[in-house]
This record gives sequence, structure tokens and C-alpha cells, in this order.
Amino acid sequence: MMQEDSAKCVHCGHSTPDVRILGCAHGCCFHARCLDLKSIRELTPPSSDICVVSKCPRCASPSTGMEILPLSFEEIDQARRLVGASGSSSKRSFGVVNSGGAQTGGGDVYDPAVPRAG
Repeated sequence: MMQEDSAKCVHCGHSTPDVRILGCAHGCCFHARCLDLKSIRELTPPSSDICVVSKCPRCASPSTGMEILPLSFEEIDQARRLVGASGSSSKRSFGVVNSGGAQTGGGDVYDPAVPRAG
């Protein structure tokens, strides 16, 4: 089943949710980070090794489980097309030099050679 463009997370209201509650009368969907898995686990008998989603964590309507929605790569594909159309073929480094003179990795890239602060 394809993810509808109109689906929004019922917790934060933003688009592209990750999880849908199956059988929920309201069609509740969540981002993985917005779904409180601890509360779902508390609804399951403690002796069970399997976590069963028998009711929606938001509206408490009966449910039959959870469904992980497929990822949409539309925005990533569009960004790649725009970069390709601009003719830019150079690979730029977005590193930032911190006060100690060490270069930190750019964006979401983790460089184990760079000391971490915090």
C-alpha cells in the first residue's frame, strides 16, 4: 500500500509519518520518534515476549497491529535532479573549523577522528 501524500502524524501534525495503526477507526499515523513505544508495551501482558498493539495509543480505538509505511525518496530525487540540472559536478566539503583548529564533519557525517564536544 502506498503512503498517501495527505497522511500526517497525529502527534506533531507534520507530513510523511512512518507508522500506521492497523484497524484504527481514525487511521492514526505516527512518526517513529513521536510514537511512545513504552505506553504500547505497558498495554501488553508482562509475561508476553511479543508486544501486541490491540488499541490505538492516541484514540484508543481497537487495532490489529502496526504497519511500517514505505519511505518516500521523492524529495531526495528532486534535489539530485536540481543539482544535476545546475551542472555542478564538484564535490564540496562543508566542514567547519572549530575553535581548536580541528575540522568537523559537515551535515550528518560522523568522523571518528574529530573530537566530539558535549
